[in-house]
Amino acid sequence: AFVAVTDGYAIVDISTPSQPTVLAEQRGLLADREDGPLEQIHDVKQDGDTLLVVGPANGRGGEYLSGAVVVDVSDPESPTQRGFYETDYPIHNCALVDGRAYLTANGRDAVGLEIVDVTGEPTRLGRWDLTDHEPAWADLPRLLRVVHDVWVQDGVAYLAHWDAGVWILDVRDPSSATVLGHIGDRTAAA
Repeated sequence: AFVAVTDGYAIVDISTPSQPTVLAEQRGLLADREDGPLEQIHDVKQDGDTLLVVGPANGRGGEYLSGAVVVDVSDPESPTQRGFYETDYPIHNCALVDGRAYLTANGRDAVGLEIVDVTGEPTRLGRWDLTDHEPAWADLPRLLRVVHDVWVQDGVAYLAHWDAGVWILDVRDPSSATVLGHIGDRTAAA
């Protein structure tokens, strides 16, 4: 099990559920940076030998160190950091699928989804913002459209925006995510 522990992450052997064993624990991530450490780590995601550790979950980007730490967990007892993708926004939740990180990008003005290749040096592949699709949401308070969570499966991303509902995107081409649908009864006008 890969666990977010607010100021880092832990890797826990749960093969015997009644006796979980901590294999590794990393805290104070990026503490050596002037603006470090990475704090408010409320989410981690694992895919194969890669673990994505994101934060801070809340706060205003730019005031704290914000971003995604990429960790090699091929040896769960000795994980090694292999990259960091710095952002100017907090990251509440993320998804990690096939070498791509999907980050809830809740900036001061724009909120949406940022897609990053984490197979090597983390590199931005694309971004989708709700207000690019429906500009009227930009006239409302940001908190009504914050992206709380993201789930990605079979090239489709599901974004849970607060009052703006769930937006379903085709992310097979991360540089040009397109809307497939929307679930929710609220509009920017209502």
